[in-house]
Amino acid sequence: MEILKKIVIVIGILIVAIGLYFGAYLPFKKAKALISAIRSLQSVRSIKELEYRFDKVLGIGSPAARDETVGFMTEQLLNLLRSSPPKAIGEMVINYTEEITKPVLNNPASPELTKIILKLAILYQTGWSLYQDKIYALRAEELYLRGLEVSPNRPQFLYGLFDLYLATGNRVKAVAVGEEIIRFWPTDSLVKQNLERIQEAAL
Repeated sequence: MEILKKIVIVIGILIVAIGLYFGAYLPFKKAKALISAIRSLQSVRSIKELEYRFDKVLGIGSPAARDETVGFMTEQLLNLLRSSPPKAIGEMVINYTEEITKPVLNNPASPELTKIILKLAILYQTGWSLYQDKIYALRAEELYLRGLEVSPNRPQFLYGLFDLYLATGNRVKAVAVGEEIIRFWPTDSLVKQNLERIQEAAL
């Protein structure tokens, strides 16, 4: 009986130790590595260097909050792109972000799915704005439309599409999306003004 009690106690201690390791130590280690990677972003000069810094974070074996980590990394890479880096660096940032978000985009059950889709769409739209690469505009459109399929009640996707169509000069689609926005939010004066400008330009 005493031996059984000791075995139970040892098992209990192991369970607690494992819980602390996966629930506290690894998330802390991942957060520390992520902060270090973010601080070094401005000095990145190659895709291999970028991969090395961020893959180290993703490689830390904490099962907790992996998708949230990807989302936070995407946000930081978007901030880097917004700093208007040279095209070669911008392309590197966009390609790498697309790569690290694939596991989330391919997982319909991920609680971070809509957030990642939106951040990635904004990333591509920013890329188009900076480098005028039509491929980026098309990918942004694709992501906004997918976001609407996944979360039709989330206004950011409609507004993102509207801004994208305005920026790329796609008046027909801009009007269609703008009218949809007004249908849901009839007091949005800024969208109304933009629609009026489009109609005046068409005359």
